[in-house]
Amino acid sequence: MREAWLAGFALLVGLPLLGALLAARIRGRAGDAVAVAVSALTAVVAMVMVAVGGRSSVTLPLGGLAVVDRLAGRPVLLFGFLLDPLSSLLLLGVVILGFACVLYSTGYVGPANREQPVPPDRRRYFFWLLAFVGAMGGLVTSATLLQMFLFWELTTLCSWALIGFYDREHGALEAARKAFLVTVSGGLCLLGAIVALLALTRSVGFDALALLPPAARAGAAPLILVLLLLGAWTKSAQVPFHSWLPDAMVAPSPVSAYLHAASMVNAGVYLVLRVVIAVGPAGAIPGGIGTLIGVMAVVTLVVAVGQFFVQQDLKRLLALSTISHLAYVLLGAALGAAGAGRAAQGAALHVLAHGVGKGLLFLAVGALSYAAGTRRISELSGVLRRSPLVAVSFLIGALTVTGVPPLAGFWSKLLILIGAIGLGGWGVAVAVLLLAESVVAFAWFLWVGQKVFLGPPSKAVEAMGRPTPAMEAALVLLVALCLLVTVFALPLAQAVGPAGGAP
Repeated sequence: MREAWLAGFALLVGLPLLGALLAARIRGRAGDAVAVAVSALTAVVAMVMVAVGGRSSVTLPLGGLAVVDRLAGRPVLLFGFLLDPLSSLLLLGVVILGFACVLYSTGYVGPANREQPVPPDRRRYFFWLLAFVGAMGGLVTSATLLQMFLFWELTTLCSWALIGFYDREHGALEAARKAFLVTVSGGLCLLGAIVALLALTRSVGFDALALLPPAARAGAAPLILVLLLLGAWTKSAQVPFHSWLPDAMVAPSPVSAYLHAASMVNAGVYLVLRVVIAVGPAGAIPGGIGTLIGVMAVVTLVVAVGQFFVQQDLKRLLALSTISHLAYVLLGAALGAAGAGRAAQGAALHVLAHGVGKGLLFLAVGALSYAAGTRRISELSGVLRRSPLVAVSFLIGALTVTGVPPLAGFWSKLLILIGAIGLGGWGVAVAVLLLAESVVAFAWFLWVGQKVFLGPPSKAVEAMGRPTPAMEAALVLLVALCLLVTVFALPLAQAVGPAGGAP
């Protein structure tokens, strides 16, 4: 059985990386076919693995390094793979949305794109996108903080290359550098926390905080947690490190969709959830740190939503929405650290629920700008008449992320609210805040939707063409996921907790 799981994990990471190398050498439709086939096969491998072992916990230790063992005085596990309910939820988003974005890109990236026309050579693009999928697959199934960090930095490199893909676009290279510098700085903080844990506990497991000697907990634990949080906040674009993410919207829309829905920005919240679930029940997270996570999440939520009302660029609006939803997840993690197990489960589910909804929104906006040549709200109206699929896709994506039943976002938000209310007192206040955010976001997305999709067609919309069949197929796939994802994701979320049980 170990050999079968080893093969599965090797395929999960190796297939996209091998596909990246192949796609970098093959031009034209053959290169597109390789990219689509590799991403589809990776998705199949991941779904089989989740179906077999997702609700339990499968750990595959791979050992460490002799030099570290000698310094520590005993064997130290540095590398390994882990598949449990939490990693399964993230993994499904990584591979399914990865496939959708690769498929969509075959029609989107090229000279027919009215907003961002480029030569039809997609070799460099698919190299980095498939490498991104492989890096994220490795990150969410890593069994140790050290191995996670290695894939963490690889995602930073991939995002840098893809954000700056339109290197002749004004601000593209600057946005790529900004994203790189901010997230690398956070990565160094994460590395500092890992080194400190290794020195103090001889472990780089997610539960290493619980292994701190009693004498070191009061001083070391808060500092290590703050370093971990700095890594998470920069990666997930939380206040005050948030400005790089809206600037990164110069990237191709399928890159934006993957970046926001399934990849790098989710890595930060995944790290926090993983640590909270691993060590929260052991009392290794000081109450002050849990409060800090919650307060910063609330600040980020308010700042992001407050900027909704001055946006004309649809992608920047969606970027701010992503920031607010990642804050939602971190608030669920903070509630979980305070003892609200349902909130932690809801936060885990929300990563996937938000991912399918936000991925659909970005691909819908990308199809709109591809055909109309603009994504400015003031220049768009009447899209429903010209492209009903794009209009319906945007509406379903918006209803999903704002939590309208029976779509996926409703169930994740419901679990977070149940957990918050169950705490009583300040938990009820948090629940009221989250409800208020949902109402405001719902109202604003409805206003944007009626402005862009209803009424007489604008000049840009009158001249619209039709999205390519590949783009339309990706939209249909994500519409279906918004409706059906909780069928298999909700049981996984309810199994999230220590050793696969409820927190």
